[in-house]
Amino acid sequence: MENARSELQQELSKLGPRGRGRGYPKGLMGKLLSYTVARRRQGAKLVEVAAELGMKSHTLSRWLGEKRPSASFERVEVMAPAAPSLARKVIVYGPRGLRVEGLELSEVAELMRRVAE
Repeated sequence: MENARSELQQELSKLGPRGRGRGYPKGLMGKLLSYTVARRRQGAKLVEVAAELGMKSHTLSRWLGEKRPSASFERVEVMAPAAPSLARKVIVYGPRGLRVEGLELSEVAELMRRVAE
């Protein structure tokens, strides 16, 4: 483990300072994550691992979060949307700006019957 840590520290020092817009090479990121996971299995805290590598713990935490599967995954069934009704939809305009939309002709007839009562 000591060997891996010193190799990673050397690779990190060759890169120079990191910050916004200055990402890590994918290969190095994979090695850092592998080392971090191994150290965490040994009981080391993420803050300790980051300090060993000379990195910010937030960076390692974010990377680990991207690799972790979602705990809230649920299987769903995808269904095709219902076929639209072939019946014509009607818009009824009434007095004083009343407007009723989306009714079929039979529904308009029922509406008119109830209003007339």
